[in-house]
Amino acid sequence: MQPPPMTHDGIDPRRRLTQRRLRECGRRGVRQTAGEGRGRIRRICATGRLACCQFLNIFFIAMILGGEAVTVLNELEQCENLEGLLLFPPTLLLNHVSIAVEAWVMQRIEAAIECAIKSRKYGVFITETFDLARSQAQSAVKKGLTPFPVVVKDCFAVEGYAMTCASKMLENYVPPYTATVVQRLLDKGGCIVGKANMDEFCMGTSSVLGHFGPVKSALTEDVAEDWLVPGGSSGGSAVAVQLEMMTGIDSQDSTSTELPLSAACSSLSGLRIGIPKEYHNEFLSDDAWEVWNHAANLLHRKGAKIVEVSLPHTKYSLVCYQVISAADIASNMARYDSIEYGHRSKNEKSTFDLYASSRSEAFNIVVKRRIMAGNYFLMRENRKQFFDKALRVRQAIAREIYDVFGSVDLLLTPTATGPPPLFSRLRQGFYKREDQDDFYTQPANLAGKTNDGISNGEKTVLFYFAPTPMPKTGKPITPKASHEEELAV
Repeated sequence: MQPPPMTHDGIDPRRRLTQRRLRECGRRGVRQTAGEGRGRIRRICATGRLACCQFLNIFFIAMILGGEAVTVLNELEQCENLEGLLLFPPTLLLNHVSIAVEAWVMQRIEAAIECAIKSRKYGVFITETFDLARSQAQSAVKKGLTPFPVVVKDCFAVEGYAMTCASKMLENYVPPYTATVVQRLLDKGGCIVGKANMDEFCMGTSSVLGHFGPVKSALTEDVAEDWLVPGGSSGGSAVAVQLEMMTGIDSQDSTSTELPLSAACSSLSGLRIGIPKEYHNEFLSDDAWEVWNHAANLLHRKGAKIVEVSLPHTKYSLVCYQVISAADIASNMARYDSIEYGHRSKNEKSTFDLYASSRSEAFNIVVKRRIMAGNYFLMRENRKQFFDKALRVRQAIAREIYDVFGSVDLLLTPTATGPPPLFSRLRQGFYKREDQDDFYTQPANLAGKTNDGISNGEKTVLFYFAPTPMPKTGKPITPKASHEEELAV
């Protein structure tokens, strides 16, 4: 066999090609699952030995491990005894790489667990499932999947682990099944680090009144006496993201991008952004208005057209939301009777006493208040006056928001009335701030619109994204009413 040709500087051109590919691999941050990587190594090792191209082995190892390993492999390539490494039998090389791959993918899980342990003072988790995460990671590697850390809000079921909904009512409930949305994550390599703390039964916007203690924002260093409220109802999940327990990009998620934001949004020419004038009201703090105004000016400088729009029915949306949600809650929460499952009071003088005592002991003030209000709205003499009227108002709000998207592409609004308050101030105001903060976000829910929050640290603005036609899920809400009847309400 003829020796490989050399360039004028005496370097094998195949080595030069490999160096270039390694550099390209490092720039792109190529990702593959462990299973795909092993298969490629088997093929490349066999082919490489036959073609005397073992340098390709290093290239494909780098593709498996991603950008971090590329740096190590670049250094390895410069070592003097590289030829000895390349003469390793393919099987031995594969074993070494398999161990390296498993160690690399397990590192993410261990990092998430370590972060969770160090951050216990923030009350992120109701249930910690570290051993489960490790076993799921090992199982995922054996299946050829890349494990990734997941935090599951404690209103989603995981078989064999408590699902409390942050309530005394379900303190000891262990579901015999796993929720579909959780199972789909597990099927792709998800590893559950813990069940996240929250507002009881998802009712609230502060995550401080749950049965297992409050969630505390990671923006607060000393949380012993007072702390910033993280928001809700998914406060534990939000702080887990804030602490970077979950990291990485999902290539299958259309909302993920590896492009820097400046490159992805270099020009917004032609984009029409609506600013609802009704959102500048007595609830909005000066800080929130400043951030909202700054965001609009920034988008305008990028080429977007800022358009003032009117949503006059928005002022009724908060009351409308409270009536409809309370009625739904009263109906759904009737199942928690302490007979089939849930907390059971020791007061068993009568069936009525058992029901009343169990529910009074197990639900917090927010849940009880909404159940009481919902039952009142659904009473025969009150239904038409409150519930049916709220449905018609909801229809008017939904139509109004859909109509405004005929002139704009999206709406830019505040998310909350202002920066997160300290817990002490929230408590002094008897939690009225929670109801006020709902004003800016719940119209999107009433209208069935997709929305997303963009945070700049302690303050947030909200985008409402618009589907072009009215979606099938946005059918007119019953009971039907004419436009004139809606306005009359």
